[in-house]
Amino acid sequence: MQRRLPLIAVLTFASAAATVTAARATPSGNLQPRNGEWIAYSTVPGDNLSRPGAGSDVFVVQEHRTPIVIASREDGRTAKGRSWNVCPAFSPDGTMLAFGTRSPAGLSISVVRMTRAGRSAHLEVREGRLPPCPQWSADSSRLAYVRGRKVIVRRLDGSSPHRRVGDPVIQDFRGRHDAQSLTSPTGDLVARRADSFCGVVVERPDGSHRRNVDVGCTYPFYAVAAWSPDERKLLLMRDVSSLDFSMYAVSIYPPFEVVPVVERVHVNSAHSWPGRFDVSWQPRPS
Repeated sequence: MQRRLPLIAVLTFASAAATVTAARATPSGNLQPRNGEWIAYSTVPGDNLSRPGAGSDVFVVQEHRTPIVIASREDGRTAKGRSWNVCPAFSPDGTMLAFGTRSPAGLSISVVRMTRAGRSAHLEVREGRLPPCPQWSADSSRLAYVRGRKVIVRRLDGSSPHRRVGDPVIQDFRGRHDAQSLTSPTGDLVARRADSFCGVVVERPDGSHRRNVDVGCTYPFYAVAAWSPDERKLLLMRDVSSLDFSMYAVSIYPPFEVVPVVERVHVNSAHSWPGRFDVSWQPRPS
C-alpha cells in the first residue's frame, strides 16, 4: 500500500511577482523532521522519458516503512497525458525536497518541506522539453536547473538572483551514467560494485583501506545508488525484472546488515538507477 502525503499550501510563481493560491489538507503525521532517515526516489530517470504518456512518480521512504507518494503521475492528468515527476533532491540542510515536473500544464519545480506542515513551493519553468532536474545551493536558499548550456538560478520566492559562490555549476548536472562507483558525502570513501563477488568494495579515493562488503549472492546488486548521511550504509539496487527494481540499505561494517527499503519498484526503462538523479538520501544538518 502506498500512502499519499497531504500538502498544506501551494505557492505558484509565474515570475518574480508571486501570486499565491492555498489549498488546505489535514496535517499528516507521516513526515517528521528526522533528518537523515528519508530516502527519495523517482520511478524514471530525468533524462529518459520512455513510453510517451506513461508518466512517473516521486516517493519518500524510510527503512522498514511503507513508501509515501509525494507526486503522482495522475496529478494534473488530462486527455493529453500524465505528469512526469523526476530528479528528487534533498536540500543540504535536509529540511526540503525538490523535484522537477513536466505535465500537460507545463514545466515546473516543486519544493516540499519535510515537516508536519508540508508546505510546498511551486516554481514555473518556461522553457525546455524535459522536466527540470533541480540542484540546491550550498546554503539551501536557492535552486538551479539547466536549459541548453545555461544554469538558471532561482530563489524559493520565484525571483532570479545574481549568481554567487555556492550556487550549482554545470558540472553538478552531469549524471553518472555508468553507475559503477560513488563517493561518500565527505569525500573520504568511494564505493563501487564488486566484479569478483556478490557485494561492493569500499576504499579511500587513493585505493587504500580497502574493505570488501560481501552480502552474499542472495542479493546480486548491479549499482550503488547513494550513501547514508553518516557514511555507514549504502543504498544498493537489485534488478528484479527488466522493468522492476529493489532497493536495499547495506551496512559497510560487520555484520553487513542488509535491510530492504523498497521490495519492488516499477520503472519505465531498464537499469535507470542511479547516476541520473533518481535517488536522494536526506542529509543530516551540519
